Amino acid sequence: MIDANETSAQVPNAVHVIVPNLGHVVTASDEIGCTLGIVHRFVRELGPGNTDCVNKVRPVRTVPLFARTASELEPLQPLKGDKTSDAQRQIAAAALEAVGDAIARWYVTYNSSDTGLRGGKFTYRLSGATYIYKLTAYQ
Repeated sequence: MIDANETSAQVPNAVHVIVPNLGHVVTASDEIGCTLGIVHRFVRELGPGNTDCVNKVRPVRTVPLFARTASELEPLQPLKGDKTSDAQRQIAAAALEAVGDAIARWYVTYNSSDTGLRGGKFTYRLSGATYIYKLTAYQ
């Protein structure tokens, strides 16, 4: 961003649009329906137009605790009548965080595969309107 600030400072009437929570090339795959419109308006009209849509980019999700074992996590809250132990609900919490991590990584990388925080990998494929994830030794 420092280079962009320096460059825009040297160009009269420059507009520097910052898109939070996305990588360097924000128009490669416009999943938010925003950034390509800004570029198209800029090319047609020599100005970005309304850029408020960049504020709708959701934050990058991170795991709340980089736990090495499930026992370091808070157990999920039991429902009425639940007979699982705290340890079992901690394992469920770890699984939930792993799935959430895989989905969050997809959102910011757009890769069909990536690695887990502590190893393993995930892959996904699109089947109709459904994404199917496969976690292999994902940690």
